[in-house]
Amino acid sequence: MELKGIQRAKAALADDAGVEFSYWAMPNETPDQTEARHLLRIFAHLWWAYNLEREAYAWLFANGNHPKDKEAIDDCIRRAKGSDYWDWHRGSRLFFWRFPTECGWQADARDGVEFWHLAEPPKGLHFQNIPPSCREAELQLRAKVFQLKFRWYLENGTPDLVTPRFPVEKVADEQGNVLDIRCVWDAKRNGLNATLWAPGFSLPTTRSAEDLVVKWLLIPVGDYLRRGSPPQDYSQDQDLMIKDYQYDLDVAQQFNNYQMHKKERHSHGVRYISTRNDGSAEPQSFLQCCVLNFGCVCSPYVATQGQERIMELCEGDPKDPSNPFQYHECWLNLPTARNYDPSMPRVILLRKDGEKATRRVTFVDDIHGSSRGRDEGPAREASRKLAGGMNYLGNQDAARKRGPPTLIPRPWNGFMTHTDQPYPVKGTTAKKWNRGRAGLEWIWGELMIPDGESDPIRYFDSLPSWDIKLDTAELRRIAGLWIHLTETYREGRCFLKGFFNALEAFRNDRDLDGWRLRISMDECQQLEENDATRNEALAEYPLLTRATYQLVLHVAALRKLFDSPTPRVVPIRPTEKNKHRYACGDASAEGFAQAVQYPDLVIDERDGLWLPEVVAKSSNLREALGIANGLKGDIMAGVHDGCELWQATDNAVWSAVCNKGMSSVRHLFDLLVDIKVLCHQHQVFYHCYHISGERMIATGIDGLSRGDKD
Repeated sequence: MELKGIQRAKAALADDAGVEFSYWAMPNETPDQTEARHLLRIFAHLWWAYNLEREAYAWLFANGNHPKDKEAIDDCIRRAKGSDYWDWHRGSRLFFWRFPTECGWQADARDGVEFWHLAEPPKGLHFQNIPPSCREAELQLRAKVFQLKFRWYLENGTPDLVTPRFPVEKVADEQGNVLDIRCVWDAKRNGLNATLWAPGFSLPTTRSAEDLVVKWLLIPVGDYLRRGSPPQDYSQDQDLMIKDYQYDLDVAQQFNNYQMHKKERHSHGVRYISTRNDGSAEPQSFLQCCVLNFGCVCSPYVATQGQERIMELCEGDPKDPSNPFQYHECWLNLPTARNYDPSMPRVILLRKDGEKATRRVTFVDDIHGSSRGRDEGPAREASRKLAGGMNYLGNQDAARKRGPPTLIPRPWNGFMTHTDQPYPVKGTTAKKWNRGRAGLEWIWGELMIPDGESDPIRYFDSLPSWDIKLDTAELRRIAGLWIHLTETYREGRCFLKGFFNALEAFRNDRDLDGWRLRISMDECQQLEENDATRNEALAEYPLLTRATYQLVLHVAALRKLFDSPTPRVVPIRPTEKNKHRYACGDASAEGFAQAVQYPDLVIDERDGLWLPEVVAKSSNLREALGIANGLKGDIMAGVHDGCELWQATDNAVWSAVCNKGMSSVRHLFDLLVDIKVLCHQHQVFYHCYHISGERMIATGIDGLSRGDKD
């Protein structure tokens, strides 16, 4: 997928990367036209800055000429005058007077948001910067700090707490050479983060991006659904098809777009070093942050909240017919509904003309959207509206990362959806895929399992003793990476529990089921998102983690499931309305019964009696074996190829194996791994869910397993 995608606008570009002017150029534009366009942009920017100043001061005088307002407007105007058509060279500040006053949005845009304190912040100017690996890296960091000062993101003041800094890789070439770094402020090391609290919040997932796209259609999505999802003829001219064109925008200097409240700045001191290359002493001084920084525990919440407010304002009134983001109704497309269509998203916003509404999702500073049309026009209009709205509010649109709307967009949060074929597909980047598989191979190597060994547990049981310990920091980083990968490939998510059970086993208050696993998973996911260092990944965990049988089985399952050398490209949904099934199975002491209901309401039923050697097993195990073996046989026979299969069970054992990766019942676990591999090969979208025994009785399957066919 990456080879097909647009490579110009990568997910991460160096801060000094240039703007791709061809995006804004006319077809076959001559050099004279390019030069004329350049001059027009210079005059347009001067006109914009002049009118912005007039507007701002007119608002100021009409609203009481408050000193806080005047100070903020003066800052906004000097930054605007220091910019050009493409970039905010002297930094930006939100044009707060353009924000609504309701709910405090205008005040928050002007002053920033006060942080939430658990205790008084510590004090101390003795915290030294974390030394980088070489002088070159130190100079790169100093250049980043100077850039912050040049953009007026650092101010003179009397801080009483200094925050040390360290570099993390931002952009690297294919050989692994670091091209650009990110400066991170370690507010954990100086104790500040321990005194702060921030609300938890959710971010869009890959499922959010999947829901933006649907298959090609000849008619609007609303008309297609109201007509009962008729088959589409894809042999016709592709230009007649309505497709999802996707667009991407990026917020430049995202955290720095938002003011840090003046009450907080004294605890965010910065050690500023004047560089001397002649070997003489390098003088130091202290500045303080006046914008959110990368490293404070409150920054992500405040910046994400502010960005969502801006996006809401940019999208405008959803009831305005001329608005690219308008919608008229919400269509619920839910499983078990009479007109359920598995080839469509579960929740769809429709415009008044029946077409799927233009939508977008924002992951911190990465904005990804989609718009339906026979060409890229609607998507370009939507992208322009968002970018224009952001700049109108003083929120930086990174023009260097802009590109034309396309059917094959760049990765978004390491995830890609392509719509250049009739049915949308998804995948991940080669870098992330290779890192994930390399992590599994590292664990496998540390476990010292001989090549060709098909049953690692049997091998370990044959040894006199087995006590292998893994590097905790590396194991946590691998677990965090696989959380990201299983956002795209959800069939592997249940095999991550072994990682976290092993990691959390050192705690006295953890049981075998991994109490508090959700928090542990969230923390590891943040390690991957923040490209954490080894010390950050280790945190309060012991240096080594003891490998468990469950971890071994889960790693083996992931290796088997994701054994391709290249990233797997998979369909997002089934292709047609009739591609779904509902199944359930039950068992009694004497026999078993299973049934599958097809879209035409035809039911395929099978039942039988247990063999004597099976009767001796527990009822839960008998039932689970019957369900698993029946499902595996059907998939192998191609009965459910390309279909969505919803399987209901009241069997706690099979539900735990499917959804939690329970490995204590070994042969059921092995069956699940085989089923998931078969599901990939036959493109089966398998969902197992638990229902109560009473509901199973109501289906009639319970009675059927006892021979009651009435």
